[in-house]
Amino acid sequence: AITGGEILAKTYGNEQQILNFLGAKDESSDLRLALLGTLSEKDYYDCRADELDDAFDHAIQWKDKFTREVFVKYLLCPRVGMEILSPWRKALAERFSDAEKAEFVRDPRTIAQWIQKNISHIPQEEYDTLLTNPLGLQSMKHGSKNSCSILFVAICRSLGIPARLAVDDGRPQFWSSDFQQFEDALQSEENGVRMPFILTTSE
Repeated sequence: AITGGEILAKTYGNEQQILNFLGAKDESSDLRLALLGTLSEKDYYDCRADELDDAFDHAIQWKDKFTREVFVKYLLCPRVGMEILSPWRKALAERFSDAEKAEFVRDPRTIAQWIQKNISHIPQEEYDTLLTNPLGLQSMKHGSKNSCSILFVAICRSLGIPARLAVDDGRPQFWSSDFQQFEDALQSEENGVRMPFILTTSE
């Protein structure tokens, strides 16, 4: 496991933000270090304490619900993909009604359905490598397909559902506690073929 000293040696002047996040030594110190261990070296010198606190403070309520590996890597981790780090957990969860959140938790594929229904794509303004942060995408209601995949994972994590982008092709997946494995968020109706987000195109 990475140590606080090893992380601070890689901050390149950003050590105060890391120290502010680590705070006092208490029972949460181990998980705070574990969160930092999920980040890249680049994140160490440009992350902010409020971004890290947002992820940690909101996720910690579910720490005993999953194995440590699943919790740390796929729920506690503040980064989904290559998006810019930002504090989105608490605010994103608050943007949905209690009924919507209950349905999302019951069946995470309904999150993908919500995205396909509510998010559109404007080809002349967006391209796949342009990544909108989750809060921005949920507000603007248009963005790239890759941004939608990140939003799916972000909504899942904001509701206590471990989620990730698959390593091989970046497709969004959620953790199924019933089957103890990751399930694809999107499937076609024919033969379960994996599908990307199909978004309405806006002019």
